[in-house]
Amino acid sequence: MSSAERDGVRGPGPVARLRRATSASRPGVRPLAVSALIGSTGSGAFLTGAALFFTRVVGLTAAQAGFALSLSTLVGLGTMMPVGRLSDRYGPIPTFMVLNSLRGIGYLSYLFVHGFGPFLIAASLLAVVDRAAPPVNQAVAGQVFAGVERTRALALIQSVRNIGYSLGVGLAGLAVAIGTPDALRALVAANGVSFLLTVPLQAQLRRLVAPTSGDAGRVAARPRELRRTPWRTPSYVAIMASNTVLLLNMVVTSLLLPLWIVAETHAPRWTVAVCLGANMVITAIGQIGVAARVTRYAAAAKGLRWTGVLLLAGCVLLAVASKGTNTAETVAVLLAGVVTVSLAEMVQTAASWTVTFGICGDEDQGASLAFFGLGMTAKDVLGPMLLLGLVLPAGIPGWLALGACFTAAGVVAEAASIRAGKTVRRPSDAEHRAAPAT
Repeated sequence: MSSAERDGVRGPGPVARLRRATSASRPGVRPLAVSALIGSTGSGAFLTGAALFFTRVVGLTAAQAGFALSLSTLVGLGTMMPVGRLSDRYGPIPTFMVLNSLRGIGYLSYLFVHGFGPFLIAASLLAVVDRAAPPVNQAVAGQVFAGVERTRALALIQSVRNIGYSLGVGLAGLAVAIGTPDALRALVAANGVSFLLTVPLQAQLRRLVAPTSGDAGRVAARPRELRRTPWRTPSYVAIMASNTVLLLNMVVTSLLLPLWIVAETHAPRWTVAVCLGANMVITAIGQIGVAARVTRYAAAAKGLRWTGVLLLAGCVLLAVASKGTNTAETVAVLLAGVVTVSLAEMVQTAASWTVTFGICGDEDQGASLAFFGLGMTAKDVLGPMLLLGLVLPAGIPGWLALGACFTAAGVVAEAASIRAGKTVRRPSDAEHRAAPAT
């Protein structure tokens, strides 16, 4: 509890937290935040109109687009670790700048492809840099910030990114409503340009790190026998696997819940927009406050367990919403479930940052973060198939089984994190001390 709270004075609200977090007293925060806002706005706009662009402009069927994107995701999955090692060798900041430059070029290349073959090639090449970028982005934060400041910076970036996605979706509404090829091409072009615009902002971060960090000798700085290989460390694998299960909460809100509302509840269709909007708003304004409570390693490990418990509660609420007999009652229960799942999402996100950075060494940070990032890609590949193929048809029993899986994953994640913290976490991170603000 802060001194202000002990004195009966309310703490700063979400807007004040955002303003304080991006203040000039924290060098590095503003370039990262603005970069996240620009990039996510472009991504939100692109994702809103992507399906229409692929079918109306590129000339694909829905099945062809789905197959090509799934195959390209697998290509990206297989290249994340090598790119992570390149980040360790050459430094995360220059690597991230190159990745975002290539992402911009890759999305712009969509404007010049037509037909299945060229699209598959373009999508696969783009997936290599697109899937590798998020863990390298985390490594950038790990190089610029330390301890509590790092978790706060990542929370700010996540909050700003959620705001950007919402802005992008809103801005894309007009282009989608117009529906002409040129309007859809504008969305794709805007996304490509947005990534190119972030590169100069990321270049500003290079002056904040020591000139010797991230050079070609970085990986060799520690003897090979002391460097850990993530996929050969049982605790790492257990954390990654259990966290992948917890990440399915995002598929619940974005895909499973809308279909459940329409097919199995008495709620009107506009409830889908209300629930998705509530999730966006809650995670955008609440992530920084939640992250502040799991900045220490032990608290983060417990946070992963509580994520499973919260998701179980959310699954129960969303399941019983199908038994509602009137609109008001059903909508209220659905919103309660969305609030619970959104809280779980924020806890899981912040706790996973603290745990993964707590057990990553400086020399293998890029590769380790890329390994943990495999869970996000696996969630995108397997999540829709599992939740729509098994949970949705099973109805309430399916929701309860999903909640039980979440709870078990939370327990495993906590136990594996504790074990990893005792055996491989660096002594300097033992208490996850806050770095002084600069």
